[in-house]
Amino acid sequence: KDSTALAILLAEMGVEVRGVSVKDALAYPGEADYVRALDTRTAPVDVLTPPVSLRGFLAASGASLLGNLHARSAELSSRWFYGLLDEHRARTGYGGVFLGLRAEESPGRAKNAAQRGAVYQRGGGLWVAQPLHRWKAEDVHAFLLSRDVPILPVYLCVDPGEDWRALRKSWWVVGGAPAASLGHYTWLRRWWPEQWAKACEIDAAVGSIS
Repeated sequence: KDSTALAILLAEMGVEVRGVSVKDALAYPGEADYVRALDTRTAPVDVLTPPVSLRGFLAASGASLLGNLHARSAELSSRWFYGLLDEHRARTGYGGVFLGLRAEESPGRAKNAAQRGAVYQRGGGLWVAQPLHRWKAEDVHAFLLSRDVPILPVYLCVDPGEDWRALRKSWWVVGGAPAASLGHYTWLRRWWPEQWAKACEIDAAVGSIS
C-alpha cells in the first residue's frame, strides 16, 4: 500500500520515473495483476520475476520457514530479491530510487529516518528518497481512498481485535519473530489457506505452530 501511495503521489507531481517490482511464486495471489493495472495511473512498472520457482528453491534447500528469510544474508532474499534488483540497476544504470518506507513500521526504519532523513546517499553512490518516511498508516489509507485507488486485498484481512494499521505485507512465507511469535502463519491459515498449505509442504514445522 505504501509503494502504491508513493507511485500515485509521484505521478501527480509529474516526476518522471519508472517503477520496479519483484513478483514471484511467493507473492499473494493477484499481486502482479494489481501492479500492472495500476501502471495506467502511475509510471510504467518493470515487473521482475526470478527464473526459478521460489517454492521449489525453498523445498530443495530445506530452508526453515521460521528462520529469517528476509535479511540480505539469507540466500532467498540476497539471490532472488536483492539480487534481481541489483541486476536491474546494472542493466538500466539509474542513480537514485524512491522508496515507500515509513519510519513507524519498524525500529530499524525509524532509526534510519532519524539519522539520514528523507534523502540520502548510500554505498555505491545510489541516492535514496523516502517521501513517506513520516507518514502514518492512516495517512496512506486516507490518501489512497481520496484518490479512489483500490487497495491490495491482503490489507483487508484483519483478524477481529487486531490493529489494521499494523498489518504489513511481504511474501506469504516469513521467518523470524513474525513466524515464531507474532502469529503470521495462524493469520495465513485463516485468510489464505491455500498459501498456508503450500507453506506446510515446504516446512512441516509451519503446521505445528498454527
